[in-house]
Amino acid sequence: MAVLNEKKILLVHPLGYAPDAAGRDISRIANIMPPLGLASLSAYLARHGIESAIIDCFARPDSMRLIREFLVTERPAGMGLSCTTSSFLDGVRIARMAKALLPGLTVVFGGPHVSALKERVLADFREIDFTVIGEGEKSLEELIAGGYKGSPAIKGIVFREKDGTVRFSGRRPGLVLDALPFPAYEKLVGFPEAYPLPIFNYPRSPHTSCISSRGCPYGCSYCDRSVFGNSFRFNSAAYLYTHLARIFHESY
Repeated sequence: MAVLNEKKILLVHPLGYAPDAAGRDISRIANIMPPLGLASLSAYLARHGIESAIIDCFARPDSMRLIREFLVTERPAGMGLSCTTSSFLDGVRIARMAKALLPGLTVVFGGPHVSALKERVLADFREIDFTVIGEGEKSLEELIAGGYKGSPAIKGIVFREKDGTVRFSGRRPGLVLDALPFPAYEKLVGFPEAYPLPIFNYPRSPHTSCISSRGCPYGCSYCDRSVFGNSFRFNSAAYLYTHLARIFHESY
């Protein structure tokens, strides 16, 4: 069996339902947002010498073939999937397929669903090897650098002990946002044209989205705050200005 590439990971944004239904989903058609969380992870990993690719099933619903081809040709040691509750089971389906296709692959889930449920996810789904809780950049980088070996020293992950016990290593302190690299927009195939945002009524002008803060200053009772906790942090004006200038220069 060929050795897997320990310094390469495939990052996937699951669609959440059957691909042939994507063309009828008005909420998707009106708001195809770029997966900036995955783009931020990709940029951070690149800074630490870890190669990544992003496959966004939301923008390209027919991406299962692309996922299979990448796994077979590139043989990454890891696959990361970012899921909401609505896309979680689709992510599990993708993980199951990937592990059958590439034995030895390590599957890591992140996003609000797994951050909310923590240990329960690994207890219920054997296809998942690790989950990243909260902000994922540094936790995922340390997990990959350590050869995908779960340890309490890597904060912000849920992992299995050798005896099968599921353990949460504890939350990681919030990252310094201005110290993070700009998201790797270039890893998003077709960006920005593949990400139309007619919900914002800018169909004829160059447009995209960016993230200028993490968390929320409010406390709505219906909102789960498991990813960022009760925090609200924002980038400096200088960082955001340079960020926007970079997007415009590279995209248009």
